[in-house]
Amino acid sequence: MTLHKVKWYLVAYVVLDLLIGYAGVIPLGTAAAAQFTTVTGTVVDPNGLPYANGTIVSVLILPGGTSPTLSGLPYSPPTQPVGLDANGSFTLQLADNNVLLPGGTTWNFTVCSAIGTVQPASGKGPVCFTLASPITITGTSQSISANLNAVALALTRNPGTGTVTSSGAPIAGNIPKFTTATNIAPAAASDIVNLFSGCVGTLPLGADGACHATGTGTVTNTGGALTANAVVLGAGGNDTKVSTGITTNGASELDVGVNGGVGGVLGGNGATSGKATISAPAVAGTSTNPWAFSNVLQVPQGAIGTGQAIGIGSAKTGFHSGSIDATLGASINGTEVLFMNASTFDPAMPVCDYATFTGCLTFAANLISATGSGSPIIHSTNNTKAVGTSDFTSANSAALQAITGLSFPLGSTAQVFTFHCALMYSQATNVAGDQFGVGVITTAPTNVNASGSVYTNVTALQGGVLNGLATTTPTAVVTFQPAVTSILRAELDGTIETAGGGAATFNVYVLNGTAADVIVVKRGSYCTIY
Repeated sequence: MTLHKVKWYLVAYVVLDLLIGYAGVIPLGTAAAAQFTTVTGTVVDPNGLPYANGTIVSVLILPGGTSPTLSGLPYSPPTQPVGLDANGSFTLQLADNNVLLPGGTTWNFTVCSAIGTVQPASGKGPVCFTLASPITITGTSQSISANLNAVALALTRNPGTGTVTSSGAPIAGNIPKFTTATNIAPAAASDIVNLFSGCVGTLPLGADGACHATGTGTVTNTGGALTANAVVLGAGGNDTKVSTGITTNGASELDVGVNGGVGGVLGGNGATSGKATISAPAVAGTSTNPWAFSNVLQVPQGAIGTGQAIGIGSAKTGFHSGSIDATLGASINGTEVLFMNASTFDPAMPVCDYATFTGCLTFAANLISATGSGSPIIHSTNNTKAVGTSDFTSANSAALQAITGLSFPLGSTAQVFTFHCALMYSQATNVAGDQFGVGVITTAPTNVNASGSVYTNVTALQGGVLNGLATTTPTAVVTFQPAVTSILRAELDGTIETAGGGAATFNVYVLNGTAADVIVVKRGSYCTIY
């Protein structure tokens, strides 16, 4: 495993620690925030009526069908409608056109009114309009109220003016026809017929389809007694009935479900089909028992320091989406501590052990440091391997033999490794032709280059070089003959280029020049691979 992998394993550990143990998250960094403009506005029609509870959709206009980038990363503009409040106001976070690449991008906007903004008797129903020409969005903030209101459609109908003319006598039961200007003024209320109900005068239309005279009487509670704070629902008759599963606290709280009965469920029917629900846990009084959502949640993009897409205990602590849809950030108390995208995982603080918080990795530009009051060191049994707890003695053989303990799996992808070996050895009977070598087995490497130096006494050295090994055959790096029987030192260094396509293993080897004159590689000899 490389030091680079160590970084990612430790970072992944801390992320799980953050998400499970601390549960904090963050908004965008200061540099990222400078690439966005806070776009605001209030939409009203030509008569001053607000587009209350309507929606606005922003569309990024690109020159020549190009793909936008922001700070060197792909940028996906927002596509979902954003709701207007009761005053027709909104706030958006959009990429600054002067920062986006390619140059020359603009934004256009489509606004739609809500159903029932103005009732059908005088309203037009839902209407939508779009700016005639896209506009440039730039700077820290920008209001586009004037741009939108200049082209906003009226929400109400124009009743118009004119005269009604009639010819001939009216026919009973029909609306009269006029050919000359005439004022329509009934002689008495009984002459008026309601064009919608068909009832004469002010008589109301009853549920049975007949016109009834206004009368007096008493409403009974045969459908069920009314309970304080209960919600009354239609029972299909003249009376009403109480639902025990829907109550209030008498003020602003709506409660669904009955303790000891049926759990509460909030449902929402889809405009096309289906239903989404939120269900209360069976034991709702315990804060750690979660609500159950039938559908995935979609929350708005948060902002560093002022809010978050998913908050945890504080308005300035939570998760937020980054400047691009495929990013995720986290902040604690308004300070960004983590940023992630599909390529990198970027902590803005030290990554420490969960048990004591005294052993940390700190990331800075071109530097990774082991920090913390525990004075930690970076250690990996995968990168450094030793002969073991006892000496290795070569076999009675005149062939290269793998030294026990000095073996490294290299994976099955094409990579480049470097290695260093510090060996201690002795030979009771000094003979010529002794060797230290290396090899990559199972899958042949693309290339192995190595050099070696061996002390034959306390001052004399013998050296050797291996260049261009591209087979699975173990090969000598240095050939030597010790001059003394005491413990001496040897070193091997080199580079391994694996080919990929299959598993490969790197081994260090020794050969005794005469089969019977074995070599002892001492305990504590080691190799490190990067």
